[in-house]
Order: sequence, then C-alpha cells, then structure tokens
Amino acid sequence: MKRSYKYVVIDGVRVKMNCQERIQCQTVRGKGMYNRWDKEFLFIQDGPSGPRSKELMRTAHSRLVRRPDGRYTLTFRFSDEERGIMKSLVGEMKEIAKKNYNNIG
Repeated sequence: MKRSYKYVVIDGVRVKMNCQERIQCQTVRGKGMYNRWDKEFLFIQDGPSGPRSKELMRTAHSRLVRRPDGRYTLTFRFSDEERGIMKSLVGEMKEIAKKNYNNIG
C-alpha cells in the first residue's frame, strides 16, 4: 500500500522540540502533536534504541541470535506443505547443537 502525504503550511505556528542537541540536517524519529488553540506544534524525539541481538548462524529454516542479555533465541520457520519437514528440522537442530557458541561473535 502506497502512502501519500499532504504537506500543510500553517502560518504563525510555534514549534517546540524535545530532542537531542545536534539534529541539523538529520531525519529524526518521534511523535508530534499539533495544538490548534495555542498554534503550537510539539515534537518529541524517540529515545535511543538499546543494544541489538547478534545473529550467530542460519539454516534453511532457522535463525540463532544472542540477545543483549546474553541469552540465545532460536527461531524456526517452515510451511506445513514442505515434504519431509520433520526430518529436515531434526537435522538442522543437530547441526545447531554441535556448534560451540562461546567463541562466536
């Protein structure tokens, strides 16, 4: 679905921004609220994102990541229409279990 945006110019509107100090010529993400009675637009920048998970390995049906808290997450994705899926998943799980993840990443 393609979004079309309409640009509106409102004369005499004061803009208040709650954001980081240096935002010149940058795209910033956040939320804005227009107060038509006070002719004021308030923008609040989103906070910094936390640490990201690090991908350790992939198989045909899975993805293994180490989370910022040190724990691991293994996600399998497959279709019930795939032939021999159980044998394939068990083989992939054996492949994953054989690895030593303390030395990766």
